[in-house]
Formats: sequence, C-alpha cells, structure tokens
Amino acid sequence: MEESIKNELFKKANKAFKEEEISENILNELKKAIQMLLIKSSDDTPDINIQYAFDLFLLAMKFSNFIDKHDNQESFAKIAELGFNYYIEAREKYKKIKDFENRFCDYVILASFLTILSNALVVDFYNNIKIETLTEMKIEAKEAYEKLIVSKYPKRTDLYLRTLFYISKREQNDDSKLKATLNEGERVINKLKEISPDELEELRSTFVAELTKEKKGIGEEDGDKSKLLSYWLKILINNTEDKTEPELLRDIFDKYKDNDVVTEKISTIYINIQKIKQLLVVEDFKGLKFGHYTSGEVLQILLNSEEEIPEDGNYKITGRTRLYNVGYMNDPEEGRLLDSILGFHKSIDLDDEVASSPWFLMSLTTAIDELTMWAQYGNNAEGVCLEFKPDSFLEVKSQEELEWLTTLGAFKRDSLQEGYESGQENTAKTKDCLYRICYLDEDSLKKCKIKIEEKDNELLKGNKLQKDNESQKDNESQKDNKDATVEKTRHSQIEDSLKKIKESINSVLKAAPVEKEIREELDKLLEEIRYLFKSSAYSYEKELRLLKYSEISSKNHMIKVHKVKPAAKLYIERKDTIELNRIIFGPKFNKPEDVVPLVNLLDNQIKCERSSKKFR
Repeated sequence: MEESIKNELFKKANKAFKEEEISENILNELKKAIQMLLIKSSDDTPDINIQYAFDLFLLAMKFSNFIDKHDNQESFAKIAELGFNYYIEAREKYKKIKDFENRFCDYVILASFLTILSNALVVDFYNNIKIETLTEMKIEAKEAYEKLIVSKYPKRTDLYLRTLFYISKREQNDDSKLKATLNEGERVINKLKEISPDELEELRSTFVAELTKEKKGIGEEDGDKSKLLSYWLKILINNTEDKTEPELLRDIFDKYKDNDVVTEKISTIYINIQKIKQLLVVEDFKGLKFGHYTSGEVLQILLNSEEEIPEDGNYKITGRTRLYNVGYMNDPEEGRLLDSILGFHKSIDLDDEVASSPWFLMSLTTAIDELTMWAQYGNNAEGVCLEFKPDSFLEVKSQEELEWLTTLGAFKRDSLQEGYESGQENTAKTKDCLYRICYLDEDSLKKCKIKIEEKDNELLKGNKLQKDNESQKDNESQKDNKDATVEKTRHSQIEDSLKKIKESINSVLKAAPVEKEIREELDKLLEEIRYLFKSSAYSYEKELRLLKYSEISSKNHMIKVHKVKPAAKLYIERKDTIELNRIIFGPKFNKPEDVVPLVNLLDNQIKCERSSKKFR
C-alpha cells in the first residue's frame, strides 16, 4: 500500500513542478492530494506531522524547481541566498518534530529535509555558509539519515552521501575533519552493502554522475578536486560487486595505493571519460533523422523474407543489423587518433604481434541522401540508404543511464559465463544508445594540439539542425540564440576534458614505477572513448555510432562470421530486428520497383523513395 501511495505522490509532484507552470491552483490541488495520501498511509499519524510533511515536501520541490529554472550566472547569488533561507525555514519545522516512527509521513519529512539541506550545500559555490553552520548541518544530516530507516528506504542513502560530499569539499584544508567525513561515507556505504547490494550498485552510478556532471552554470567546480574525487571513488568502488569497470579501477587503486599522484590522476581520467560520454551520447531523438548506407544485397538480408507465411500468420521483417569489428574500418587512423593527441603513442614495431580488438561498431549518419555518402558508402550510388526509427534506440536522459561500455557486450566474467557461451544477451537493456562522433580540427591534429571547431560538429549543436521546415528555424531564432550558449559550452567541455585527460596521462606515466604496466591500464580506460573521435576531414559524414564490446573467444557464440574474400569478417547482431521509417534507393539503383512489393508485404508503413540526387 505504501509503495503505491509513494508512487502516486511523486507522480503528482513531478507533473506539477516539471511539466506545468506552477500556479496557486496547482499548489492547492497538490496540497490536498499530499494530505490525503499522507493520512491514508497511517491512521495514527499526528496532524502536525502531516502538516510538516506537506510543508517540507513542498519546500523541497519548490527549491529544486527554482534551481532548474534559474541556472544562469546572473542567478548565482540569488540561488545561494534563497537556498540558505530554504534550509533555515526547513530546519525550524524539522526541529519541532519529536515523534518519529516507521511511517510514510515521517519518511517524507526526513527525505524532504535532507533534500533541502543537500541542495543548500550544492548551490553554496561561494562558500558563504559559515564553518560553524556547516558543522551543525553535518550533525543534522546524520541524525535525519539515522531516523530514515534505511532498511526500508535504502534509496535515500544518496541524499546523505551527497551532503557528505559537498561538506567534504569545504573540509579539504582540515585533514581531521575530512578524514572523519570520508570515514562516515564509507560506513554508510558498507551499511547499504549489507542491507541492499543492488541499491549500492545503483547508488554508485548516481553518485559518479554527481561527481562528473556540470551544474549548467551553478556550482562550478573551483580548483582541482582530483584528490577529493579519488577519495570518494575509492570508497565507492572498493565496496562494489561490479566486475567490469570498477574492478579495473579497484585494481589500479589497490596497486598504487601509496602513490597519490597515480590514484588522483587516474580518478581525473575516469571522471572526464564519463563526462565526455555524457556529452556525446544522443539524449533526444526529436526531429533527428539518421540512417545507414548499404548495398541492395544487404537490404535483402535485413528483410530476410520467408517463402511461406509464418506460424503467427503474418509476414514480417526478421533481419537484424550488424556491428562489425573495428579492425575493418576504412580509416587507418581509426582508434589511434585519440592516443596520438593525448600523448599516449604506441610504438609500432614490425616484429610485434598483431592484436585484434574486442570492439564492434555500427555507423549511422544524419547526412541522408547526400551524393558524397552515396559514392563512398552506398555501393557507388547503386545501394540504399536506410532511415531508422529512433524509438528503437535509447534516449539517455542522465549520467546514471550510461554504463561502462564493456558491460554491454556478451563477456561479463564468470558469473555470466553460461549466457556468454550460449550467445544470449546478459543484460536487461533492450535498446542501445547512440554516440555522436566528435571531429577534431585536422590542422591542430598535425601539431598534436586539441581543438574542436563548431563548424565541424553540427551534431553537437542539437537536433534542431535536422528539422525539415526551414521557416520553423526562423520562428525559433530567439530560442536558437539561447541554445548557442549551451552548444559552445558542450564543445568547450569536451575540449577541456580531453586536455585534463592528456595532462593526467602525462603525470601518471611519469609517476608510475613501471611504465609498461600503467600503460596497459590506461589503454583499457581509454577504450571507452577511443572510437568516439575522428579528424575533421571526415566531418561531412555527420556520424553517429553504436558501440559494443564483445570478447573475441571461441566460447563467445554471440560473434558470427561473415564469409567474404579476401578474409572472413567478424560481426555481432543487435538483439531486436531492424525497424525502418524509410528506404531511399540510390541514384543508380537498378529497378527499385522490384524491391518495393516485398517491403510493402513485410511492413507497409515503411516509405520507399528514389534519391533526389543526380549521380554521373
């Protein structure tokens, strides 16, 4: 009963505060709804607790909403002042409550108070909160957390850890206080590990997102916080059960536990890799059209038609798109470009063993029906361009949804060996996310310098460039001007993160006692973003990529072999069958009318068109 009440409560709150303009009527309706829900949750709840639960919950929502709507630099001081005032108001109400029991009403009070307290610390980027007040907040946060009945509401642990993290930022010059805060953080994480290991894994992702994400202008990180971040990462990763990315970091932290430079800089590399992934992942497909150029023969394989009506009584498309091993890509510099600009060169020795890569990818493009693309990827204009349905891919709304890419493949260590050998996907994910390729300035690359030009990266500007209606752009010119600031920030953030990674790699290589060993560890870390960068010479491709990691092993039945000359090629398939919006036949495609009847039979919603381009 309480779970359904809680879900209904937050559903109403989110609708009121995020989807609609807040008005007096909405607030009154929300107040009534919350009061009714709180009363229903426990008949013996004191009326005063119900009132305080509503007041604090409403205050927490209003605070969060205010931050979301006032995220520009001019609002900094206003947000900080308001945040502290919200905290004082919430504290006065919270202190009056004495009777805490195992009730949903009390959960709302405690969770709301912790939310307000942590938010006040987040927006205190000028460090206006006095040290003595900070100490009081630390005590209050611990008391509220202890009363929260973590065994019943484990997800709220993130509020307390968030509070501890922002307090620790203010304690960096006081070793004893900082150590006490970090020890408290470790105690809380260990407690959660005992109660709910699954929640710990979710919390780790959430907390890493808290460390990496930009605050849209509010709460900018001041100074180099790599040491502090490495402390928190060690605590989180040393207590996780994950056997992929955290295991790699845990091994590094353990191996170099007495080398502060290495652990700090590895933390910086990890944090900025996460940040780059978040900036490049496609978070919104609205208005975005993207497809894949291929031959007519491949189209027939993808349609994969049956000669007779299947048992379910309907003809349908049964083919699945393929991701080929990265070793087959046209660009010889693919995968080495990033190493080059980061100063992570690999010596090339003709006597060295030639290794294979466990990475597979599929290239997509927003350059639909373009002559250059037809010539290069569309079988010399005799092939097709397949436009995909966006809803067959994952829209990534937050850092928490991004996994370490190696966990998305078939190979997930011993615990998943059975599925690994059978070829079954061992992940709950049913959709794949897409990443935008970032094009690095070609002239700067020759000088081993990192530079990202806006003109080379249209996809980083936002999906509005894909709109067909040009007049719509004019009508939204004011909005576009506002977006330009965000776009510039996106470019500069990626550039800044690459520079931080380069600097950190240089420091790590100098500080590590055995360079070969640390190079192997760095190599594994960089695999996460190695295939997300290309030279601006290829910017006309406007490429998106789907990436998967799948260990090359005789036991990995997910890998298939495409027998072609001069050498067979390895590939893996997407889990779901291909979903298309449109098929565009190339300018030189021979008799598209022979193919259209089959397409209409399998899926009459797919549009079939001839290319609008003329090809000589």
